[in-house]
Amino acid sequence: MSPGILPLINAEMGSLLVNAGSPLLFAPEEGENFFRLFGWTPVASHSKFKAAAQLKRLPDSLLPFANQPEPEGPKGNFPWSGVCLFTNSLSL
Repeated sequence: MSPGILPLINAEMGSLLVNAGSPLLFAPEEGENFFRLFGWTPVASHSKFKAAAQLKRLPDSLLPFANQPEPEGPKGNFPWSGVCLFTNSLSL
């Protein structure tokens, strides 16, 4: 999750997460590279938004945005959420 999407998620469902004792607080500026400090090397990352578009799970009003390019590397203020694959470089 990018720092750019954290406030959007918290605005929509933050109170529910806080009430459940699980607030969202973690969205590192470095993106996937944050985990390099702990021996994890990013292999791939995939946008959940783009995957939803490919699976025809987005409302029609959001489809035009799915074709927009996403920034490479850390997403910063770009609203991004995805799934990342890592390899543990310490266990090799």
